[in-house]
Amino acid sequence: MRCNVGPEAQQSLYKIAHSAAASSTRERKSHRRNRPLRIFGAQVRGVLLDNAARKLDVPVEELTTEPSVVVHAKSSRKLGYGDIAAFADVTPP
Repeated sequence: MRCNVGPEAQQSLYKIAHSAAASSTRERKSHRRNRPLRIFGAQVRGVLLDNAARKLDVPVEELTTEPSVVVHAKSSRKLGYGDIAAFADVTPP
């Protein structure tokens, strides 16, 4: 499909397309660069959930996280990350 537009519109379309392509490339590079941090964060979340489940005597599957807390919705109990860190067992299984 061909679109007849003036030179100014062509220049604007070129800038938009170039900006979108550059943004997409930056996002891919950022995604790869941040992967180790995301993996580490997931591991820490797992340790927090495991320890909270042990403390609350509930299955891990019943727990969720919110900013700075682990939540057991069924019993309305919450444990702060700092509280969990105080009693956490971080030795590998």
